[in-house]
Amino acid sequence: MKNKILTSLFLLLVFGFTLLDLLTPDRAFSEWENRELKGAPEISVGRIFSGEFGSDYESYMTDQFALRDSLVKIKYLADRALLKTDAGGVYISDNTLFVKQNEINREYLEKNISAMETFSLKYPSRFILVPSATYICRDALPPYAEVMDEKELFESFNFESLEFINIIDEIKADSYFRTDHHWTADGALIGYNAYRRTLGKEALAKDAFDVSEVSQDFLGTSVSKSGAVGIEPDVLEKWERGKVKSVEVYDGLKTSEYSSVYFDEYLDKKDKYSYYLGQNQPLVRIKTDSEGGKILIFKDSYAHIFSQLLIEDYSEIVLVDLRYVRERVALLLEKTFDVSLEDFDEILFLYSTDTFTTENNMLWIR
Repeated sequence: MKNKILTSLFLLLVFGFTLLDLLTPDRAFSEWENRELKGAPEISVGRIFSGEFGSDYESYMTDQFALRDSLVKIKYLADRALLKTDAGGVYISDNTLFVKQNEINREYLEKNISAMETFSLKYPSRFILVPSATYICRDALPPYAEVMDEKELFESFNFESLEFINIIDEIKADSYFRTDHHWTADGALIGYNAYRRTLGKEALAKDAFDVSEVSQDFLGTSVSKSGAVGIEPDVLEKWERGKVKSVEVYDGLKTSEYSSVYFDEYLDKKDKYSYYLGQNQPLVRIKTDSEGGKILIFKDSYAHIFSQLLIEDYSEIVLVDLRYVRERVALLLEKTFDVSLEDFDEILFLYSTDTFTTENNMLWIR
């Protein structure tokens, strides 16, 4: 009798979730995970026999599984009850989350370095690489945590034409959000002051900015990856210095104009980091009231919170995210903003260690 009851309960769960999956509409985007979800794969005889359909269907079912967000959180609670100190590729320590480092792709790293060196021979450039919180805060990680020595990587760089600004010894543990992989405005200021030193300019103090809190309930990407619950939220700050005239955002199809580098609508969403400049787009141009020069920044999302610090110092700030560009940058800039690479007084490459060592998108700067 007991076996019959257990079997019945098991079948009820299986068929119940199957029915729930069938009745639940597919989602295109997960706000909790801040990413697009896999849609139903295309069916064809060729894709079935090649195994491509099976692989895509597995990813589709994983992404569209009913109650996915809730189950991820339940798994996190179960892992914590079993005294596990990592979940979903994230280490958990003292109310702080640290994303596990990805293994360096040596081929991509060499290609990125080569492309930047070639580019900087013609257009003198500087380079800031932001170390991960996981490395900087390695002493706070669980005893068994594997940590790549990023300092060894930084010190191995031997650029000839590109000026590398090494900030790994200046960045601190509190330079990062506790629930997100990005650096905070305080961390970005350390990077910007290091950049200013190469220009012969004095460092800026935090009190040079008008700082205000805009959110006290930011739960970032590390929470999304791990499913963590009960983690104290981060605070988001607005750092104002100088005035913005316009912000032009090119999304790959059209250019839209805004009046601020801050996108207030994201403060009511899970993806609160997009308060800074909105979500990742191919091109962004910020025009200011400053009489300073023009700066071009090749970047990943770490530059979004960084960009607010530059407004007083530059008349134009153009940001290029090569991950979303599919044509030569020189042509794209001229076509979209009617500017050439020669128009810029300064050029900066600003990347996180993870993006720079695991992705290869530098093709389009050649």
